[in-house]
Amino acid sequence: MESGLYKRLFEVRVLHEYHLSDRQSGGDLFFNRNPLERQELLPKLLQERKIDILQHLTFEPTPETLKILKGNRIKFWQNATGFVLAAEVKKTEITPGVEAFKLAIPIEHRHLSFYIKVKDPKFYAYSAIKLIPNMLGAYFWFSNAGQPVSNSAILNLAKPTPAVVAGQSYEPGELAVIGGSVSQALVRTQELPAANWTSINLDGFAGEQDRILTGKRMRLRWNGVPKKVAFILKDQASSEVKKIEKEIDKNGVDVLLDFTRTNPEPDFPNGRPVPDGLYTLEIDGTPTPVFLHDEIVPGNPAVARPGIVATPKGLLGIIHIDTKADTSFIEPNGALKQLPLPDGALSHQIYEVRWLNRSLNWRYRSDRGKKLLPIGSATGHLFQDGNDLQTTLPHRFHAQQANLAPGVNIPTPTPDQVRFDASGALFGELLIHKIRDLIDSV
Repeated sequence: MESGLYKRLFEVRVLHEYHLSDRQSGGDLFFNRNPLERQELLPKLLQERKIDILQHLTFEPTPETLKILKGNRIKFWQNATGFVLAAEVKKTEITPGVEAFKLAIPIEHRHLSFYIKVKDPKFYAYSAIKLIPNMLGAYFWFSNAGQPVSNSAILNLAKPTPAVVAGQSYEPGELAVIGGSVSQALVRTQELPAANWTSINLDGFAGEQDRILTGKRMRLRWNGVPKKVAFILKDQASSEVKKIEKEIDKNGVDVLLDFTRTNPEPDFPNGRPVPDGLYTLEIDGTPTPVFLHDEIVPGNPAVARPGIVATPKGLLGIIHIDTKADTSFIEPNGALKQLPLPDGALSHQIYEVRWLNRSLNWRYRSDRGKKLLPIGSATGHLFQDGNDLQTTLPHRFHAQQANLAPGVNIPTPTPDQVRFDASGALFGELLIHKIRDLIDSV
């Protein structure tokens, strides 16, 4: 054995179109490029210091995983795209003449988990996710378990975008599949008309389908008619774990649910403890996947409980790597995986979490209480909305600021200028006065 020989086990990249897409060329999405182009472009962006996810998010092993890493001599470090793990290994020959590497201390544990924590509070504003989620206290859960096996070094951890649900409320920027195409809501909507959506024809971004991590005590917002509602927790074999019935007297209320213990049984009149894991929660007959976790408490308060770690402050979600899954970083024979990159070079396993930047309309409002008027070349890009101006088309947030359109030198809002209006519509709002040859005021 070669003492002190370390190899990368895997890395996790968290890539956001807010940093990657090119605003100067009309907002071309990074993930619309082919895999080889992305592989070549990413190092250039890193070298130019145009991306550094650690300015916005931080990553750390959960307490249980930290113990595993220390016991198995596994190193963890963060970098500009996420984090990397490396471990002490030993050379071996799986077949004669073919060199491979195995862990010096095999990992006996099934899972490795890592917190994603928000450092930049504007992350929610410029990301294409709900600002007000349906399940309060729910977080994102990304896992390689159940993902389709691919003969590629890069594996996307986001779940497929779900089909649109009629009557469900969508925020500007949120994703759903309509008519077989991944589309993005342009306005706050519960309707399906094409005017409320724009097709992006690109799947693989993190979204509400990934926001399933929650505590066993949870709060749900009921957005329906008053009625008696059954909340049924089922395991992966579709067997009922616990049923809770609630009489809901009005729309928009928060419903408190406790799934810490199962239904009562003859030998367990108070039920048995519900293990951490993936379940299905049926709400009035509609199934929703949830990952229940003891360390998550409703509303993300830093509440210390004996023997249980409280929800970390600023938690966004957990990245959960199943060491025994087919999509693990270890081959069935115990060797570390070596998989091809788009250019054919071999690499350790790379897991990706991909985020889309929010798209919504800009709104321009007078800082002096006057009526704004579009003039000149701005008239094709702005329309009158009372005393305000709105963009005729939605625009994405980008880390690099630019004008409203080529030759239309009007500033654009930043993520901290996202606003809901009285109707619940969401805008990027900017207070301005006159702009010569573009905006007048009366």
